[in-house]
Amino acid sequence: MTAPEEPWAALAAGRDLVGEIPADRFDARRFVDPDPRRPGKAYTAAGGFLADITGFDAAFFGLSPREASRMDPQQRLLLEMAREALDDAGIDPGTLAGSDSGVHVGVSNANYGQLQYARPEAITAYTMAGAALCNTANRISHLFDLRGPSMAMDTSASPTPRRTGTPCTPWSSAPESARTGAPPDCRCPARRPRSG
Repeated sequence: MTAPEEPWAALAAGRDLVGEIPADRFDARRFVDPDPRRPGKAYTAAGGFLADITGFDAAFFGLSPREASRMDPQQRLLLEMAREALDDAGIDPGTLAGSDSGVHVGVSNANYGQLQYARPEAITAYTMAGAALCNTANRISHLFDLRGPSMAMDTSASPTPRRTGTPCTPWSSAPESARTGAPPDCRCPARRPRSG
């Protein structure tokens, strides 16, 4: 998948995006055994994999190649998708600069950082910022100079559905929450009393 509309198209078409582990990721034979009782092994070699997790135009986002190499692919993908979403909506990112607009991101899995920390000799000044899950939201806020809440939430297998209600939480001020997409009264439509 290389464009934001592709996941929706796959869902609408009923395509199964689960496949075998790509050979360039790791040798599945070392970690997988079809017998689920075998200790220390996974019994499936299937998953959802992106074709190109290293392709990223660091210069476009004002990042050095060295810093980009330490960024979790989730951070890189979200920067690209945020920019593409604004472009597709016809919104000039400069019009948001300095606003109270918020960024709310669902994210899970810190494997990329764990792989870096497993090799202490490869740790650089960029490793911690590149591995921190909170930076999935913070990098977007920084890039577009957004000054509202910048939050990343890990709820394991359900980060995206969980995130949708957060702008409606009581700590949000009405003007700020309105700019994050929540109704001015800070109540999500599902929580509003029905009229009539």
